[in-house]
Amino acid sequence: IAYYYVESIAQGRKLEILEVGCSAGYFGSLLCKSGHIVWGVEPDKESSSEAEKSLNYVFNGSLDDFFSSYPDKKFDVIIFGDVIEHLSNPEAVLISLQQNLTTDGCIVASIPNVAHLSVRAMLFEGRWDYNELGIMDNTHLHFYTRNTIIDLFENAGFNVNDIQHTKLSLSDIEIAT
Repeated sequence: IAYYYVESIAQGRKLEILEVGCSAGYFGSLLCKSGHIVWGVEPDKESSSEAEKSLNYVFNGSLDDFFSSYPDKKFDVIIFGDVIEHLSNPEAVLISLQQNLTTDGCIVASIPNVAHLSVRAMLFEGRWDYNELGIMDNTHLHFYTRNTIIDLFENAGFNVNDIQHTKLSLSDIEIAT
């Protein structure tokens, strides 16, 4: 979904893209193959070394450290693929990034929805169980619903133009109910 959304924004243009939490570069490499310039920020050294093989530029470190090194760098698109929920202060991060977007720049984010039926079923059973991955990832610092995701972006000064849903059945979720 994120790939096709970026391509619809591009309308054939080559975009300058920042992927926050680029991991080994698997998503950004698709954007590079489409002709975009992709910068990646990744705190894990092993993953950032792998990302260097497929992205145009990779910074090993935090987002704060990246913008300390490149304070005036502007991007057409900043991507957060399941990253915002891991940030200690996502609203402050989003506010600060406004200065690093081009005039018509945007943020594309994938954020797990804690209101998924599997989480509701787990709560109905009186449980709140963390997992290694997924909606209930034990490294999540924040949990969002559709409405609180919109609130987050609007409180940071952004307009939410589009929301796409990834629909997963109960059997496809990592939560046992």
